[in-house]
Amino acid sequence: MLACLALNSNLAPASVADFEQGIKDLTGSVLAEAKKHKKRSVGVMDFTDLAGTVGPLGQFVAEELATSLAMAGEVHVVDRSRINRLLKEQGITGLDALDPASARKIGLAAGVELLVTGSVVESGNNVRVTAKLIATSSARLIAATKATMLQPGTMAGPAPQPAPPSSERQKAPPQPGQPAQPAPSSAVQEQGNQEGMVLVPAGAFLSGEGANERKVFLRSFWIDYFEVTNDDYEKVRDIDYTTERANHPVADISWRDASVYCEAVGKRLPTEQEWEKAARGTDGRRYPWGNSYEPKNVNAENRHGGSLAIGQFKDGVSPYGLFDMAGNVSEWTASEEDGAKVYRGGSWASSPQEVRTTARNKLFATFKLFDLGFRCAKDAK
Repeated sequence: MLACLALNSNLAPASVADFEQGIKDLTGSVLAEAKKHKKRSVGVMDFTDLAGTVGPLGQFVAEELATSLAMAGEVHVVDRSRINRLLKEQGITGLDALDPASARKIGLAAGVELLVTGSVVESGNNVRVTAKLIATSSARLIAATKATMLQPGTMAGPAPQPAPPSSERQKAPPQPGQPAQPAPSSAVQEQGNQEGMVLVPAGAFLSGEGANERKVFLRSFWIDYFEVTNDDYEKVRDIDYTTERANHPVADISWRDASVYCEAVGKRLPTEQEWEKAARGTDGRRYPWGNSYEPKNVNAENRHGGSLAIGQFKDGVSPYGLFDMAGNVSEWTASEEDGAKVYRGGSWASSPQEVRTTARNKLFATFKLFDLGFRCAKDAK
């Protein structure tokens, strides 16, 4: 590996070793997931920058990873020239590969069971590489792995630490009378896994308020305990954020991008009524914790000057143990009205009235707001 770079007399030996170790780490992660999910054929796509553009470094990282996987001899690596030709013929880019139709199309055309795509982000002398593994049969993201390494051609030095994995987030203990709260998964799993979610049982609840209040019956469904974080979202869609904000909810995300994320991890956005039931329970409460506004239970009214890491307000959880159903960031739902998508919950910048469980707003699906994020839901069998 790195034979082409070894000819460069200006290349620092330490950077070669560092880069090779990063590729080795990525290779080990890909092989482990391939074995776990019984995938024998792998295709490696070009890696993109945050804007979705393929550059020389992204191509180089992809080539090195493909070569390393082939040398390991544990999987069949489909020729990259064939992959690139098929992608060009069908107009598919690295960002499009997470679309289920595109993933299946690539899998069928190239005979690939596992697609590896991802991003490279340059920061000074370092490169942060995120590899995303997509099972083409289910068109689902099954894992994401990261490595930070020196760029080839630079001297070794202290590298910035990558964002802490989801498994290392601060976890709040369950409240008395509330269900136990499993931690969000550090690796995105394939279909059938409800880790980091709670089951909201079937039944009726009070929806709306005043003249619009009515009883609504819903089937059972799963919903995330926490809002999707920057660290979660970056596993699917490339964004830039500081390590300090890894566990903050992702925001400034369009409805379409939120939907793509949920679908990529085998979930969906909750409907407006599912969101409301998860937030208020069955007793018609005005706030997730009760009927009276409690400033200490919510990040609102711009008291903190922005979002906070998930799981901070233990006394503000909903009857089902969900965090930040009021405040922090507003949340997209799957529901539509008058050609716009409904979002709920209020944000860190909202008033007490705007964080009520019945408050609602609308926005066109292509628009974004600096304090609007989301969480995912899933049908219950």
